[in-house]
Amino acid sequence: MYVWVVSGGKAERREVVLGVRTPGYVEIDKGLELGEQVVVGGTDRLQPGTEVKVAVVDREPRRPAGDRPAAGRDTAAARP
Repeated sequence: MYVWVVSGGKAERREVVLGVRTPGYVEIDKGLELGEQVVVGGTDRLQPGTEVKVAVVDREPRRPAGDRPAAGRDTAAARP
């Protein structure tokens, strides 16, 4: 398995070893260092050495279906 990482402002294809898989998440056992930036969009246009403009995406972790509010019980919409 391969991922694209940003190194010195350029794309680098990196081989990784996958670990545990759960819905919405995949553990990377080997191939990445803590803090490295992984490309998550536009990978079809990358080649080794392509200049990359970094845009940090901060996403909330997905919660298991059992932890989500029931349909029609959105707490934000329930405010008076």
